[in-house]
Amino acid sequence: MRTFPAGPELLNPYPFFAEMRRHHPVAFDDGANLWSIYRHADVTAILSDHVNFPTATIDDGGAPPAEWRRLFSLNAFDPPRHTQLRNLAMRAFTASAVARMQDRITAIVNQLIDAVVGTGRTELVADIAGPLPTMVIAEMLGVPASDQESFRRWSDEVGVRANALVLDPENGVRLLSEALTPMEDYVRQQIAERRRRPSDDLVSSLLAAEIDGERLEELDLVAFCMLLLIAGNISTTHMIGNAIRALLKHPDQMARFLANPDQMPGAIEELLRYDSPVLAAPRWVRHDTEVGGKLLKRGQRVIVWLGAANHDPDVFPEPERLDVSRKAARQVSFGHGAHYCMGAPLGRLEARIAIPAILRRMPELRMVEGAELEPVPGYLLHGMVSMPMTFRAS
Repeated sequence: MRTFPAGPELLNPYPFFAEMRRHHPVAFDDGANLWSIYRHADVTAILSDHVNFPTATIDDGGAPPAEWRRLFSLNAFDPPRHTQLRNLAMRAFTASAVARMQDRITAIVNQLIDAVVGTGRTELVADIAGPLPTMVIAEMLGVPASDQESFRRWSDEVGVRANALVLDPENGVRLLSEALTPMEDYVRQQIAERRRRPSDDLVSSLLAAEIDGERLEELDLVAFCMLLLIAGNISTTHMIGNAIRALLKHPDQMARFLANPDQMPGAIEELLRYDSPVLAAPRWVRHDTEVGGKLLKRGQRVIVWLGAANHDPDVFPEPERLDVSRKAARQVSFGHGAHYCMGAPLGRLEARIAIPAILRRMPELRMVEGAELEPVPGYLLHGMVSMPMTFRAS
């Protein structure tokens, strides 16, 4: 049984998810040799259960292998070690730390819009939605502006290769490892430079930070910096692009979105629910566990479909309807449980600033006539490769 959306379905996978959720909520994919999970209750239960469903290894006890740590950083660990590492890293993403970024994010958004606002045309992904999160996270880490384009290119390649971890398990680790190598080399150079000359940036802070009196090992420091650069780049890019696309399709909701800035946080949750920038999350089965009446056995792989959970009518009535006034706090686009995305507050802030600025400063925004949208490759991420658009120049 095919359990993955494919081809044109990747632009709108929700009808496929609805069919699977209705008839095969827990389904085994013979081709991919894994279980697919679609219902909100099952998805959140698995994401909350790191004992039975770990993220990157099924070894019982001990540290995960070095290669898993290199590839997955914090996600290679489960509690309690994951909690220790996460608490250290979260110093950069506290509410106060993120709030301090507001003025800088606003300035970057306006700078990017200024570059195109007089032309009446934009490729939204390349011009705004892509550069914004890259510039923000790179500045936090102290990465020079001249190198930020390289990080976008490396991050995009990692996002594509990550699909092989599930679809091509025999070669997946090698393919992802190859994609990470140029970024890893660069990050190690940056860390070496901060050791010689500490600065007021996140890399220097992580070098000085301690967990129970111990410094981060070099491997984990490098992996964490790569995780930030990748995760802080791709998901926010697609969050902004998907939200703009959804609002343009629903002009009544766009008008309500722009007319009620005090309701913006709730509206962002609904936009995340309606068209998630991350469709799926992989897990392993450590102990035989029953889910939805099916027995998942130790050593098997699982993919939980976040996009399907976000359209579960048992949680979100009329899920195919965009309603920016909806209470969508239970959406799972940023995950759930111990591995909930720690960069979510920063991504939400970037979206709250960028989306209304784009719509207000680019009036009559619309897709270029005849342009065909191309979905990003694979199943983990959900967005468009490019969004060629026109608007009324000012």
